[in-house]
Amino acid sequence: FKPSRYAVRLTESEIKTASKLVPDNFVLINPDYKSSFFSTNKNWGFKKYQELANRLSKDIPVVRVKPAGKYAKRSNYAEPHLENAINIKGEDIRQSIAIMSKAKFGVTSHGFITHILSGFNIPVVDIQGGHTDTSSMYYENNIAIGYDHPKTPCGATYPCTHCDEANEYITVDMVYEACKKLL
Repeated sequence: FKPSRYAVRLTESEIKTASKLVPDNFVLINPDYKSSFFSTNKNWGFKKYQELANRLSKDIPVVRVKPAGKYAKRSNYAEPHLENAINIKGEDIRQSIAIMSKAKFGVTSHGFITHILSGFNIPVVDIQGGHTDTSSMYYENNIAIGYDHPKTPCGATYPCTHCDEANEYITVDMVYEACKKLL
């Protein structure tokens, strides 16, 4: 499935506030995953995201919009702050999207951030693991990194050993090499 592009219409005030919070040229890294629905199947691993942030911060500023508020609590977002990154609490969804709209590119497991950035035609290194793959959803300017396996995509909402294997298989080097193509 190739979804149609869209973009959230932001106000001048939202864009102006976002411009004050982040640099002009940055990578958005999203180590958060929705465990309340997909268990840990989209969890590439915080340590891997941290290592990636450490590497990328030498080339480009790194920004992370950390889920906050009621929604974050319901969805069990619990990852700590990223070091070598600008960590912004995403209390207001529209302001978070305004920040995201200013990214040069993003790195995330497939989900909400992939769709937001792709809607603004911002490329994403889309870590699909074993949960999703390009046969189920793909945006043309993204770099999908998945796990070539007969069970992929499994789409499981319960703890899945196949997804664990897939997330282990995808290395920081693989993701960093994909990011270098977008720098």
